[in-house]
Amino acid sequence: MFFNRIVGPRFIGIPGDQDAADLAERSELPPILDYIERVAPEGDGYLVGDSLTVADISVASPFVNLRHLRTELDESRYPKTIAYVQRILSRPALLRSWKAKPPFSSVRRFLPNKKTPRP
Repeated sequence: MFFNRIVGPRFIGIPGDQDAADLAERSELPPILDYIERVAPEGDGYLVGDSLTVADISVASPFVNLRHLRTELDESRYPKTIAYVQRILSRPALLRSWKAKPPFSSVRRFLPNKKTPRP
C-alpha cells in the first residue's frame, strides 16, 4: 500500500499499482488488524512485560504509514488497536524524535535521482 501510493509515485517517480494497493487494503490489512485487536493490551499495558519494548514500537510504527495514507480504521471494530497505537505513538520520546527529524525528511538521499537514466 505505502510503496504503491506514496514511495513509488512521490519519491521514485514511478506509478504505483493502485489496484494492488486497494486489494491489500481490502483483503490483507483487515486480518492483520483483527489479530492486533485480539492481542493489543488494554489500558496502560504493553505487548511484552510491564514496560515499553521494541515489540510495542514495531507494532505501532506501521500505523504512521497508515496515517500518511489517510487510512481510516473502524473505531467500532478496532477500539483496542486504535487506543494502543495512539498511546504508543504519542510517547514523548517518539514525538521528540519525529520533531527533530520529521518522517520523509531524509528519504530522498537513499533513492535514485529521477533524472538519472535507469538501465
